[in-house]
Amino acid sequence: MWHALPISGALEENAPVSKELIYCAALLHDIGRARQYEDGTPHDEAGAAIAGQILNELGFSMEEMEAIIAAIRGHRAQTDPTVLGKLLYTADKSSRNCFSCKAEPECYWSPAKKKYDDPILGGFSMKIGNREFDVKNKTYIMGILNVTPDSFSDGGKWNDMDHALKHTEAMIAEGADILDIGGESTRPGHTPVGAQEEIERILPVIEAVKRRFDIPISVDTYKGCVAEEALKHGADLINDIWGLKYDPEMAPVIARYQAPCCLMHNKDNTEYNNFIVDMLAETQECVNIAKRAGIADDKIILDPGVGFGKTYEMNLMTMDNLELFQKLGYPVLLGTSRKSMIGLALDLPVDQRVEGTLATSVIGVMKGCAFVRVHDIKENKRVIQMTEAILGR
Repeated sequence: MWHALPISGALEENAPVSKELIYCAALLHDIGRARQYEDGTPHDEAGAAIAGQILNELGFSMEEMEAIIAAIRGHRAQTDPTVLGKLLYTADKSSRNCFSCKAEPECYWSPAKKKYDDPILGGFSMKIGNREFDVKNKTYIMGILNVTPDSFSDGGKWNDMDHALKHTEAMIAEGADILDIGGESTRPGHTPVGAQEEIERILPVIEAVKRRFDIPISVDTYKGCVAEEALKHGADLINDIWGLKYDPEMAPVIARYQAPCCLMHNKDNTEYNNFIVDMLAETQECVNIAKRAGIADDKIILDPGVGFGKTYEMNLMTMDNLELFQKLGYPVLLGTSRKSMIGLALDLPVDQRVEGTLATSVIGVMKGCAFVRVHDIKENKRVIQMTEAILGR
């Protein structure tokens, strides 16, 4: 019953819920386990009934009892939409120390549902293309190749095939581990392009890069039909800025090709009841969509979505709480390169934000991010290597 307390304690600082309610929900949420083992009653339902009796005897008000019981009843499937419900659900999924459990080898839980945070056991490998990535202990670089006329930072620079291939070669030489090809700008105020035009922009580049270089290819798209064509022509990963929520065909396509995917937190507004709690819960929704479609746990990467559906202050808060995001149980990709958060913090134009980007990459390494998506490869490679050396990785 204690395993949800550490995360609840960390999250409570940002939650408009009393510490007493949070701790009661955390302590009581699994109290129905014994009954589940005895007669098969789901432990969330059994726990809600038992907790009600205990809370009543302790003198909690009816309103407080209803809040705690709803959170306990919804902690397995996130059916309680309140702040307390979301908090308990996230804490429960993030606090498992399966590495120390003697029954772990026989456990029916999936690898992603388990938690392997034991420093002795080490990392977790993820295969993208023909390469294995140690996503527990290392931070890798995803180099950005935009073949668009209007990207916020480098629009139009790599539209020509020769320039695109030369830039790819340079990024690989400087230390890029994955190449992320984008055929549609997603900058604020961008002009959407049709799926066919996007396909026509990216397919020749995918094929040319595949012929000339040995590097995993990611495709930045939120359209299922674009993703399918990209995967048919050699793409290794789909990077969806809408986390499978924009196109209902995206998740089935990824599942059908058994491709890795990066699911980003995003929304079309900046309205939250409690930002950190809601962001984590909304990202879990992306994972749920993936799981329902049949996407395997070891194919999922999460992106906190800095610069998307967030105010400047929220972006800074996201950076400051990256370790909580990582605890959802999947590798994390951080994408901050040259973004407006950096421009606003330093009062600098887009072409002068390298140092600010480097600062965010250092924080990403320190907080366990497995990937950083950046424009400036050499500089980021050096600061990552230095940070990892200091941390003993």
